[in-house]
Amino acid sequence: MKKVHLTTFILLFCITGFSQELPIASPKCTIEQRIGLTDTRLIYSRPSVRNREIFGSLIPNGTHWRLGANERTTFESASMFFINDQKFEEGIYSLSVMCDENEWTLILNRDIEGWGVSNHNPSLDVARISVPVTHELFTETMSITWDSITESTAKLNMCWEKTCASYKFSFPTEKLALQNIKVELGRENAPWTSWRNAARYALSKDLKQGPEWAAKALELKPDDWYVNFLNAQYASKSNQNKEAKRLAKRAMDLGKAESSSKGVKFEYEATIEAFIKDLK
Repeated sequence: MKKVHLTTFILLFCITGFSQELPIASPKCTIEQRIGLTDTRLIYSRPSVRNREIFGSLIPNGTHWRLGANERTTFESASMFFINDQKFEEGIYSLSVMCDENEWTLILNRDIEGWGVSNHNPSLDVARISVPVTHELFTETMSITWDSITESTAKLNMCWEKTCASYKFSFPTEKLALQNIKVELGRENAPWTSWRNAARYALSKDLKQGPEWAAKALELKPDDWYVNFLNAQYASKSNQNKEAKRLAKRAMDLGKAESSSKGVKFEYEATIEAFIKDLK
């Protein structure tokens, strides 16, 4: 009986040992990036050159490559998005590329499971998008990065060895913002800050609802310097310069009084003075 117990113990020890995590040559990388109001996640494994010739040799021209190593590279977006003007629904996709000497074709596929591209099913392809490649400075460890991020766009750059490809992504930030504003302002007794924030966003986007939202903020919080200045800017846009000047001067007085009570200088004095000066 003791021999049986000893054998069982050794077997369990071996199984446990083999399940232990160990370093791998191409470690996994997860990139989480918010672009505007959309959360994205990209997961891939990062191979290194390690004194090998990569493109045209290890990865011959015309090869379907997993865009990384090990498991499939995946991209997830919490909203619909565009890549180089092609529209895609929110969700998760696997990414791979067809590598040619002068261009890469990015393949989006619905199958996110599996290892590499050996069992790639073309019938599940959602799109194939080609871009020219550039030959940049040497990159030892493969890198996928977001760059040139704006409120609604970003470039996804893929570089390894001396080859780089870049894809432009776009997201419906303004649409999502307006949806959020509609929900927030639709709440019973929405606070003055919600109306102020909505009006400030509308001013930056020249939205027609802006003056209404700014007026509501002023009604709810008439002694806030920024709400007065916000309404002054809307008045100026409507060529109501007399009203704009009145509101701007009131904003100045309120701002100075608030700052004085805190023992600090009002930081926006020069901004408001310049605004008043520009009114005709």
